[in-house]
Amino acid sequence: YGAYGSKAMRPESTYADLLKMTMNTGNVVENKSLYWHPTVYSKSKTGVYTRDKIWFSSAYYIWTPGDATAFPDGMKLIAGRGGDPNARANA
Repeated sequence: YGAYGSKAMRPESTYADLLKMTMNTGNVVENKSLYWHPTVYSKSKTGVYTRDKIWFSSAYYIWTPGDATAFPDGMKLIAGRGGDPNARANA
C-alpha cells in the first residue's frame, strides 16, 4: 500500500507522536490524519507486474487553514444501530 499524511508516520509512532507532528504531506496544517491506498500494478504482455506510481491523491474534504478543530483527546466514537451487526450506512 501507499501511505501519506503525517511526516511522523512510522510503525512505532504513538498517538502522542502524531499529535506533536508539525508537518504533513497535505496542504492543511491542522490535518494530522493518516491515509493509505492500495498499491496499483500494471501487468505487461509478458506477465511481469510493475508497480504504478500514484501521482495524485486527494482527501474527500477540504477546509480553510485555521478553521479546523480536532476531536478532544480520549474521544471515543460509537457507531451502529441498536447493536445490529448488519447495520450499514448508505451514502
